[in-house]
Amino acid sequence: MAVQVCAKSESLSGYLLSHVFLDFVAGLDQLKKAAAPGAFHDSRERFDPPKCHPHTRQAVLAKIIDWVEKKIDTDSFILWLWGAAGAGKSAIAQTIAELCHERKLLLASFFFSRNSPLRATSEHLFASVAYQMVIGVPAVRGLVLSAIENYPLIFERSMESQFLTDRPSSRILVGDRI
Repeated sequence: MAVQVCAKSESLSGYLLSHVFLDFVAGLDQLKKAAAPGAFHDSRERFDPPKCHPHTRQAVLAKIIDWVEKKIDTDSFILWLWGAAGAGKSAIAQTIAELCHERKLLLASFFFSRNSPLRATSEHLFASVAYQMVIGVPAVRGLVLSAIENYPLIFERSMESQFLTDRPSSRILVGDRI
């Protein structure tokens, strides 16, 4: 997104505002093309996803929600959910995503799947998270879209390059818990 500062208020014409708006739309279009909307917790591609049955796994869910709400382990920015295949990790993750969404705590979600080309690798992870941030948190739109404008091929770069924190606009992605 191009932010231009004009010396005189008269130069803030419809052209300049249209230019900023078009840059915003172009950046958002680029972000949409790089994202994997099928990975979102509420995607129709994932219709009827696995979830915890009511009144099950309550201790695990409560502990994770306490972590999300920073009641425990506040130094950890990542919570790793692990277990054997079929143990219910996806059901727990889906249930947590829905609970967080209901409580307005969900910034973004990404559910991987071997069966979907856009969700089978991490290639679309950062764009998907960034897209959800731009839509859900208007205050970060300018920063994220500016980063895309300054690095137009950012989503073609390695995960490490996308995750670097040396650029102010990318600090959003690793700031507080996502």
